[in-house]
Amino acid sequence: MDLSIIELVLLAAVGAFAAAINAAAGGGTFFTFPTLVFCGLPPTLANTTSTFGVWFGSLGSVGGYWNEIKSSRKDAFWFCIIATIGSLIGSVLLLVTPQDTFAGMVPYLMLGAVSLFALGRKALDWVEKKLPPSPKLSVAGKAGIGLMQLLVGIYGGFFGAGIGILMIAIFELTGIRDIHRINGMKVLIATCINFVSVATFVIAGAVIWAAGLSLVAGSIVGGYYGAVLTKRIPQLWIRRFIIIYGLLISLWFFVK
Repeated sequence: MDLSIIELVLLAAVGAFAAAINAAAGGGTFFTFPTLVFCGLPPTLANTTSTFGVWFGSLGSVGGYWNEIKSSRKDAFWFCIIATIGSLIGSVLLLVTPQDTFAGMVPYLMLGAVSLFALGRKALDWVEKKLPPSPKLSVAGKAGIGLMQLLVGIYGGFFGAGIGILMIAIFELTGIRDIHRINGMKVLIATCINFVSVATFVIAGAVIWAAGLSLVAGSIVGGYYGAVLTKRIPQLWIRRFIIIYGLLISLWFFVK
């Protein structure tokens, strides 16, 4: 698929912005996916290419949280195994879903992801108040947590926007409350989920390389300067901007 120089430059700029947004508050997919559709990619290829483009920007975050990841390596190992199995299932489901079917699902997926982003924190606060600091999980409880992580992995492989808040909810249920450990595990598992998706999409030939590499180039720059963004702009402002933008984009997909 041929893209103009203007479209490639636009994608690089959006990739940078999305990586910075991910570093600040999350929600970068809300920008990369619609832009790829706007540039003429079919929804399925826009989704696979977006996943490819933003994955590279997350690698640096793993290094930044490495100490926290090491302190949670036992939990992180099992969560990663389960999530990657789910991601493979979700990625294959995406590839076998007809283009028209997926296009019809996009408005609802976008609206659902924006709703998770907007309301997830309040839901997590409620869960934290209701649960004891260190809940003791039965065998059935542990199996339920594993199933939840599998479903998150499937969703991550299929679409992915908003998986961060879902993983935080799972960690809260297991009694992990330290914000640094949570962020470290979230970044690692999301990176594993997206790695499996990227590998599956590349093998299947479902990535538009010019568009994906433009996003990669931008995300490398944006991932670095995202730290500056988090320090200079209140996170609440960023979250409100993402929510308003996400709702408008969801409406656009419904109309389109």
